[in-house]
Amino acid sequence: MVTFTADLGQGEELEPARAKAEKMGVKEIFIEDVREEFVRDYVFPMFRANTLYEGVYLLGTSIARPLIAKKQIEIAEKVGADAVCHGATGKGNDQVRFELGYYALKPDIKCIAPWREWDLMSRTKLLAYAEANGIPVPASKRSEVRAGRRARGCVWGSGMELSTAPPRPAPPRPAPPHLPRRPPPRD
Repeated sequence: MVTFTADLGQGEELEPARAKAEKMGVKEIFIEDVREEFVRDYVFPMFRANTLYEGVYLLGTSIARPLIAKKQIEIAEKVGADAVCHGATGKGNDQVRFELGYYALKPDIKCIAPWREWDLMSRTKLLAYAEANGIPVPASKRSEVRAGRRARGCVWGSGMELSTAPPRPAPPRPAPPHLPRRPPPRD
């Protein structure tokens, strides 16, 4: 078994991921800094396209899923793996994002989705499984909010907060747009 963690800008979450993999006996641990590729090839195009989820808010973690899937397939090919795995819930959109990425890049890859395939269909069952198998998880049975830091901001399980400076105050009244005049065409 090998593990892969994509460094999307979450910083302090990377070494605990490595330590957890080592504790579980994983011999090949891949932690790749994909921040530049993420911003250049995914975030900037998303901004240019004015992509909004359901027309309301900027995409958060979901925009990273295709890149993570791509890197997982690259590593699978490098190590000769015949399967990849993701931790997305069996009822969410992330499973689709991961799996479509896998199959688009390597149609013969096997996908293991523990939330869907094993009897871990609730957070309570997942935490019980982790506890019974000595797997440390940074959550409690009462914790329903998840957080993940990314290059673009901090994504919470119940919403998203960008780690940017607040915008300057808006003017009291909307200003008319300033459209520069084009000179007339020359003959």
